[in-house]
Amino acid sequence: MRQAIEILRRRKRLLIIPLVVVFLLPALYSLAFMRSYEANTLIWIDSDVSVAEVLQAQGAAALSDRPIQSEADTLQQLLESRAFIVKVIEQTSLQVKMNTPKGRENTIAFIRKNVRSEVVGPNSLKITFYGRSPGEAVAVVGVLNDAFLAWVQDTVKEQNEKSVSFFSQQSDTYRAELDKARTALQKYQEQHPETEQLEIADKVLSAPKITASPAVQSEYKRRKSQAEYAQEVYDSSLSDLGKVRVLSAAREERYMNGLRTIDGPVEPTTFSKKRLLLFDFLALMAAVIIGVMAVVIAEITDVTLRSERDVEEVLELPVVTELPQRQSVKQS
Repeated sequence: MRQAIEILRRRKRLLIIPLVVVFLLPALYSLAFMRSYEANTLIWIDSDVSVAEVLQAQGAAALSDRPIQSEADTLQQLLESRAFIVKVIEQTSLQVKMNTPKGRENTIAFIRKNVRSEVVGPNSLKITFYGRSPGEAVAVVGVLNDAFLAWVQDTVKEQNEKSVSFFSQQSDTYRAELDKARTALQKYQEQHPETEQLEIADKVLSAPKITASPAVQSEYKRRKSQAEYAQEVYDSSLSDLGKVRVLSAAREERYMNGLRTIDGPVEPTTFSKKRLLLFDFLALMAAVIIGVMAVVIAEITDVTLRSERDVEEVLELPVVTELPQRQSVKQS
């Protein structure tokens, strides 16, 4: 330990230079030119709304535990979308920097770099933006908030319309198949009036006299079975369509009323210190690592003999005697 301390004292210049160059200068630069102002907004979704229970889905418990998590994941994906970022930029003063290709890319990268989203509790989402001025921070985070809410609501409406349209078309298809089966059965009954006896036999207790041939009876039962099956399928499709409409209404209720802003952005009065402290800490760690590496390299490459131990290690011979350093005598 003493030897390490002695080495550090002897090589202190190699520690001080990285400390000044790698830490102090970047720290002063960040304090003067890298100030950022933090503004945030808080979005809330009602935790008692569970749309999965409408169709008795297995995901109902997960939705009730962290109903906002899906919105947080969605926002992270949106921030990777150029279309969404450009839409946000077009509603702020940053739009003037989108005139050139380079300016466009730099502005998009600036938004992506300085926006953050995180889940706060079981049912709230926090959106944060670090701007170069208080006004810029508030403006961008406000647009991000509104654009995200509008995107979620539009997406829910579009998904609901597609779901209802799909099941409605499916129901219409089954309705057409039912009408086809009924028409075929009716035409067959008109061609073979004796099949009326089979219809009556199913409704009365006493069995009437059946004059229809076995072939006619078999064909009639087949056509009637097809019609009954088509009726069951059509009824099931109507039930599914009704459930989907209920689900769509519940989802719209959830996202239109449950998803809302409860804490809007407030203009910050001072710059954010979190980023500066993080930057300065990383710079300090880099300076220490570079300084220690420089000391180690300098000590390894130094061949100067400073002690008996150094002499014995180099010559592999024991030290027999030691002459004191000669001091010059001052003459009066």
